[in-house]
Amino acid sequence: MDKEKKDIILYNVRQFLNENQELKDMNIHCLIVDKNNSKNGIAIASNEEYIVAIDIENYECEYSQEWDYDIDMNIFRHLENGMNIEFITPQYHSIIWKKIESYEFIDGIFHKEGMQKYLEYCKDEEITQEFLEEECDTELTDVMKYSNDYIADNNGVMEMSRGKYQEENEIHYIAFTLGYDLINEMLTRPDTADPLECDIAYDFCDYLARKFIKTDYYKDMKHSTYEMLQEWVNDNQEIIQSEYLCYSHKDNKCIIETGKRNNEPVSLVEHCFKDGTKEYIVAFNYKVSNEKVDWGYGYYYGDDLKKAKEDFEKVKAGGNLADTFKENKEEKSVMEDNSSKLQFYDEKEIRNIITNKEELYFADDGIDEVIIKLDDIPDFIVDINRKQGLVDLKFYKMGNDLYQPDITTMGEYLDKVKPEIREKIIDRLVKLQTGEIEPKEYKLIDENEFDDIKIKMEKEMNRKVKNKKNREDR
Repeated sequence: MDKEKKDIILYNVRQFLNENQELKDMNIHCLIVDKNNSKNGIAIASNEEYIVAIDIENYECEYSQEWDYDIDMNIFRHLENGMNIEFITPQYHSIIWKKIESYEFIDGIFHKEGMQKYLEYCKDEEITQEFLEEECDTELTDVMKYSNDYIADNNGVMEMSRGKYQEENEIHYIAFTLGYDLINEMLTRPDTADPLECDIAYDFCDYLARKFIKTDYYKDMKHSTYEMLQEWVNDNQEIIQSEYLCYSHKDNKCIIETGKRNNEPVSLVEHCFKDGTKEYIVAFNYKVSNEKVDWGYGYYYGDDLKKAKEDFEKVKAGGNLADTFKENKEEKSVMEDNSSKLQFYDEKEIRNIITNKEELYFADDGIDEVIIKLDDIPDFIVDINRKQGLVDLKFYKMGNDLYQPDITTMGEYLDKVKPEIREKIIDRLVKLQTGEIEPKEYKLIDENEFDDIKIKMEKEMNRKVKNKKNREDR
């Protein structure tokens, strides 16, 4: 399900809860939706007294108390019957983990395929015992031991499921075949890259083997594993070569996918930087040499992989990205559309804010940025969304070296937020969302004006220091 559809469903459920006196204090903890019918789904919300399952089509509610809440019927059954998890909080994960462990025998769970699907989701999303214990301030047992993919070191003895054992054996065979046969020349030829140490070369082959078993090549039962592995290597030579260059630290650009627009070679490239950030490029007339990945010209997407993939598909279908980029430049941000309605601090006020070292954040709607005080963020989130409909926002603390959001929203509701920031804003935000209070008048800071004033103040300070020094010298 795409993000926009998910946001609309969550927004409608939140509105439903707000309109019902007995439900308005509940928080949404989970959303599962039929992969073939987005109208068929269940939202889970709770307060300190009840857990309620809400049918997202007709808004019928089923109430339970936590002590008798049945995850087998309420979650695993739906997952087994084709629904997918679209949204879930750490708190609800914690409830599920405790319920799984409370079964005296794991065989007591009837919908085992649904449970395995849930555990696979936890694995893919890196939901771990340590993460949940920290997020929820509780103690849990690691229920991932019930996963078919479970593997662990028990006092030096490796434990794993039978399916996992068989898969690992297959991976070892594929990695061995790659290293000693199909890509041996790449691994040992000095002009390709500096030859890797044996253990690192094996790790690279192991990475390729795990990648291969997820492909349709491996799933082809009409041919042997060796035949399909050989075909996969031949069909993906440039991708594998680029991955090897990255693995051997010869280059930092890796090809994700290749194709053609008419007869022109085109690829989707991931460019990794030393600070951990990534940039995605749709690259035309690309080439993979023994030293690096290069291209004639390209379109750059920052870290927006989803948009890069969408445009890459357009290119393979013969589309022209120049028109797409022109359309993007003509888009207007929510903040730009409302610039006449928003209030901004004047120079004198900005000077006071800088002098007082107030906690400031960049507010980003995906196109434009303004600067806002931390105390005003709850009012800004609710105000913008009620005036413009669903608006997803990101907030970045000013002065951080790493440019990652400290707060993200889905409409007027928090998506992800650092715990220490949440504690400062959540009470007011909930009161605004429930209508207990109205948004106050707030002001924003123009980013360019802020920079100009800050530079001006620094020059003034330098001038004062210089004049003071001159007077002391005289």
